[in-house]
Amino acid sequence: MNKQAHHLFLNWLILTGIIIFCFIVTWHQGLFYTLFSSDSSKISVAICLIYTLGSLHCAIRALQISKQLWLAEKVENTIHNAPEKVKQLSGSTFGQSRDAILPTSIIRDYLSDIIKADGLKVSERNQATSLADIYSDRLKATHDYGWFFVDSMIKLGLLGTIVGFILMLGSVSDTSSLDVNAMQKVMQEMSSGMGTALYTTLVGLIGSLLLALQYQLLDRGADDLMNKAVHLAEIYVLPDLNSPLIKT
Repeated sequence: MNKQAHHLFLNWLILTGIIIFCFIVTWHQGLFYTLFSSDSSKISVAICLIYTLGSLHCAIRALQISKQLWLAEKVENTIHNAPEKVKQLSGSTFGQSRDAILPTSIIRDYLSDIIKADGLKVSERNQATSLADIYSDRLKATHDYGWFFVDSMIKLGLLGTIVGFILMLGSVSDTSSLDVNAMQKVMQEMSSGMGTALYTTLVGLIGSLLLALQYQLLDRGADDLMNKAVHLAEIYVLPDLNSPLIKT
């Protein structure tokens, strides 16, 4: 059963819409104000900026991969409907009919490269596996930046924890007397340090989790795309590589 066109991007929009709704509710509850006012290190602001940048990158990649998945459906339908006796891949045409023109896409490039590799006398199974790995790495190359963002948010949260404890210990070490006024000041500074430690850790963990969900969705979409490409190659290209009908 064919999925709806651009289903990956639509799924990302649903996920992002839920996240934005939660952010709005949090904003109306005044939790954002409490967060930023309690974090004296402002590390939570940096975490939020990284999350925004990563989400924008996810939006671009989700749209790109979703388009490729949509083109993959068209390529699969074109190949499936081509007459059995005239199945050939010549340039952008699969079969002898002008109606069997494959749209420019990653899958078309993948199938073309498999046929070109056959001219180099490479093993059919090895060439399909190697090319699949190459195209998979190419699809997920920019996702490494996203996972770096996720890891950075966690580490920034831990850094905020360390900074918060340093602020707490600093307030105690600077106290020379233990009178009531001094202790009140110490308790206020310790509360500020504890707020920095806890809130930065909280923001780092929540932000990294939400961003990881988005990149997991992208990786799943890239895997689905390569699965389609490998399926088409295994069924329609590799069995006929030695056939004279296949042209490059």
